[in-house]
Amino acid sequence: DERLVAKAALDAAEERLQSLCAEFAGTFVSVERRGAALEAALKDLLATVKTLETQVATAQQALEQEEESESSLAALSEKHRVRRRTLLQHSSLLELLELPSLMDACVRSNLYEEALSIAAFANTLERRHTEKNEVVLKVIAQVRSRQGDLRRHLLHCLKNQVTMPECLEIVTALRRLN
Repeated sequence: DERLVAKAALDAAEERLQSLCAEFAGTFVSVERRGAALEAALKDLLATVKTLETQVATAQQALEQEEESESSLAALSEKHRVRRRTLLQHSSLLELLELPSLMDACVRSNLYEEALSIAAFANTLERRHTEKNEVVLKVIAQVRSRQGDLRRHLLHCLKNQVTMPECLEIVTALRRLN
């Protein structure tokens, strides 16, 4: 008898379990889906963490190399100092770079004295900057080229009809140019 009662209780419990499973089947499915999604998200997170670990290691190596190379604080400070000094001399540098075009404008406008003054200034620059500053040397070379243009212009003017004062001015400019 007890066996029958126990069997009946077991069957009733099984039926109740099946009805509960059928009733909450949607919940079981959503839990399974969320579990799968959570597992996929964890795998992605793990892959991202591994990628970040390699990136951090690479960045750490780069930082160590930078500390050893010229990018140290002292080198950066020196670069900043040089750039700041260059910036403070900006207007002077612009004037220096404009010398060839200024001399060209003087030649075209028949301002021989001013053109010769620029040529004299180029001579002074050449004497003062014997350390062979590349920018200064290029400016001087361009001024020398304009001096040749001035010489050709003056000689061409002598071939034309000129008055005595113009002739004296041209000859004086040619003598100063040499």
